[in-house]
Amino acid sequence: MFGETKPPFMSPSVPRFVKPVMYAAGTVNLTAGILSLAAPSTMADAFGMVIPQPIQFYYWAWLLVATFGIGYFMVGQNPYKHRGILVLGTLGKALVVLECILSVSRGDTTLVYNLPILVGDGSFTILFLLILRKMR
Repeated sequence: MFGETKPPFMSPSVPRFVKPVMYAAGTVNLTAGILSLAAPSTMADAFGMVIPQPIQFYYWAWLLVATFGIGYFMVGQNPYKHRGILVLGTLGKALVVLECILSVSRGDTTLVYNLPILVGDGSFTILFLLILRKMR
């Protein structure tokens, strides 16, 4: 009927690409976090990293990465309910990209080392921003 609205218990429509994007981000973060926590030396060697001392800072960083992976799965299930996780994830990924750019510009690391992070987190930042825009 004309002028019908959705009942208040139904969420507004969610773009179809939200779930696959969020599940991909969740998979990437959770996998990277678990592998980095389970085998720190192997992962550090694979990416040419030096594990900071005390190693506790390394563990904290990867625990946060894995935790956000779980959060991205939650967003994929119900984007409107978990919008705050998406906002924080967008900010986090954008800040990681910024730090990679600054790290290269300072000469702390190389572009080759940062390229996977720049491409991955840069792409997810753009996709997350698109999702947030569609959810307005």
